[in-house]
Amino acid sequence: MTSTIRDIYPISESKDNIVLEQREKIVGITNYIESTLSQLETVKYVVEEEFYADEAMEMLNEDLPDSPVPEDKNLFITDIVRLCSLFWNRTTTARMTIWIEIVTTDMCRLFHVDNYRERLLCTYKGVGTEWLDHSNVNRKALGKGNNAAIVKDLLQINQAKPFEVILIKGAQYGNGEQSVVHRSPQIEENNETRVLLKIYE
Repeated sequence: MTSTIRDIYPISESKDNIVLEQREKIVGITNYIESTLSQLETVKYVVEEEFYADEAMEMLNEDLPDSPVPEDKNLFITDIVRLCSLFWNRTTTARMTIWIEIVTTDMCRLFHVDNYRERLLCTYKGVGTEWLDHSNVNRKALGKGNNAAIVKDLLQINQAKPFEVILIKGAQYGNGEQSVVHRSPQIEENNETRVLLKIYE
């Protein structure tokens, strides 16, 4: 079942292997989030051994609030399950955490690397995750609490757009791959809210 979903909705990776899918905002999903934002709460699931798309859709339908337009909610759920299916086909541990997070704080303001193998991110509302090209990182400065020392050129910080799907390789990835250095965007100052999908091993 998961492979069928992936075949219907193909994703092509970019050369830098960070951006998996470039896309514009999906109107129905945006409408759903805007109409239910006051009711939306962070939800988290852990999948082990096998991922079943139909079961995931049922759980999401039960845990997410209804909207005035049922088709908009279904569009949101279908998109999440598609990305979960994609990620599941990449996992090496037969374990996956799915986290739909409502974010109102700046969270991780320091550039850092994840202690995961890899993590898929999609910001459905608000500003997206920031990351650095490998050539723009002073890795010796990581973990020392100084962004200015980590980033070689502050004008060359990348930022994901809303609905763009990115894949962050972490410290556990291996195979000689460098971890992607990234951080959460600043939102507290402007009282912004992010709706963020995180999927990781």
